[in-house]
Amino acid sequence: MASLTVRSSRFAGARVATRSVRAAKPTARTVQAMAFKVTLKTPSGDKTIEVSPDTYILDAAEVRRS
Repeated sequence: MASLTVRSSRFAGARVATRSVRAAKPTARTVQAMAFKVTLKTPSGDKTIEVSPDTYILDAAEVRRS
């Protein structure tokens, strides 16, 4: 939003109009991961699974195991 301010000058009583501009407020951005890649180290080798943010890693590993 811009506002107009009129200020007096020392030069022969002249009035000078100056414009002050307010900077826009920065908006907060939240970034959420859609899924996490988790590497499981098992005796039979490494296995990579994708886990959603609202799922426990152990629950996702059990589902992948069966």
